[in-house]
Amino acid sequence: GINYVYKKAKSYEMLNSNYQETVKLTCIEKTIVDCIYRIDLAGCLDEIYKALSLIKYLDEQKLLNALLLYNKAILYKKVGYILKQFPNLNISTKFFSIVHSFICLNSEYLVDYSRDNQHLDKEWSLIVPNKIDAHDPTEDIYGIY
Repeated sequence: GINYVYKKAKSYEMLNSNYQETVKLTCIEKTIVDCIYRIDLAGCLDEIYKALSLIKYLDEQKLLNALLLYNKAILYKKVGYILKQFPNLNISTKFFSIVHSFICLNSEYLVDYSRDNQHLDKEWSLIVPNKIDAHDPTEDIYGIY
């Protein structure tokens, strides 16, 4: 019941060099930024949270490089807000300070499809859902732990 459609990439920068010749595969950091940029094409916010809960490490410089490809204040807000929810990624306060320096202070929605039960996150000037059904990383959903 799920339809998958091709969506042309904004940029083919930051490809994983191991797969460039046969399959265009971006690094995990760019994939995360792409998914946060177009949450509607990434499944939904819950799916992004589930995926992030399974990741152990992200390269901060690659995240910043991916953000610079878009260079949109709203994307800096979304990435900063979402990644701050995951202390397991061990992202530095310096990274969040850099990302925060690119944002504007007008309030915007994290997701457009749910306007009920939301609140303003003052740090990121984002209107965010009160509850996100994030995956518990200790739960064995794939039978691999």
